[in-house]
Amino acid sequence: MTKTRQTGLPDGTPLRLLPCDVRPKIHLPKTTTDRYITDKSGTVTYHFNSLGYRGEELDPDAAFRICLIGESHAIGLGVEMRDTYGQRLKRHIGKALGLAPKQVNCINLSVSGASSDYCVRTAFRQLTQVPVDLAVCCIPAPNRMEYCRPAGYEMLNLNGLTPENMDRAPVPLVGFADFYNDRMGLIALMKNTLLLQDFFKRRGIGYVLTSQHLTRARRRFEYLRVFDDDLDTRAFLEDRIFALRPDRAADGVHGGPRTHAAFAIAVLDRFAAAQRDTGDPALAEKLARYVAVQKRKNPDWAFVRDAQKKAMQRAKAKSQKGAAPVAANPQP
Repeated sequence: MTKTRQTGLPDGTPLRLLPCDVRPKIHLPKTTTDRYITDKSGTVTYHFNSLGYRGEELDPDAAFRICLIGESHAIGLGVEMRDTYGQRLKRHIGKALGLAPKQVNCINLSVSGASSDYCVRTAFRQLTQVPVDLAVCCIPAPNRMEYCRPAGYEMLNLNGLTPENMDRAPVPLVGFADFYNDRMGLIALMKNTLLLQDFFKRRGIGYVLTSQHLTRARRRFEYLRVFDDDLDTRAFLEDRIFALRPDRAADGVHGGPRTHAAFAIAVLDRFAAAQRDTGDPALAEKLARYVAVQKRKNPDWAFVRDAQKKAMQRAKAKSQKGAAPVAANPQP
């Protein structure tokens, strides 16, 4: 198995991650809670490690290291940690490559409500110091950005701005709302996606970038098509699974355990395909064989695929119902 250990640091330099630098009142190191952002159910445990992230500690001796960067889906909001797609991906890779669970290290640098700005900054901030074999970045919605003030970074998310809280909203968020439009948001999202792609390629890191927002927009808007030649679609996954969310997390909004389970298989499938074309063919073959079995036998994959088919059938029926009737003998 080809190892990716390209940090530019001298051999023997201790591997070191930096503490989480956003949401400091929530992402408190070495704390545990059963409430997190929109999940007020009290049924899910959120443990934050020594750096304030929800996930494992960095293991310098791991044989294979995964890094997740993203938002609420990536952190597993409303889902127990063992059921998140990161932990499922860890178990899948271990089984596919014949590694013990403790030999696969999954570090999760995600924060709920994060923006694509956060994803880019975190990749540059953390992964120049720590080598990984697979980086999975769940690209957030376009109507988010980071605001840098002297005291640190602030996450601006237009979903949190309502007529009721407009008078109490932070000034930067109100300014962002005045400034933002969909075209600007999608272009920024595409630019950040290309920055992440370039970062991972330059460092020889295997990666998968996922998004619910870019594929349809690229097909629809000419101003995004100019980027198409630079986007490497071999390692890009259109996220239809979390967009559908066939089962729900404890907060009733995000994808549930079965959604996470199917997404982990989809990510592994995309990683195997990308490795076949641009990385390690032997690794790709092992992963592809494993994925093929999962697609045949995994009940969560079958559950989500069935939900997708039903959703497509409903959309088709709705489209046909709304179509204008065709005249029996149309005039020329």
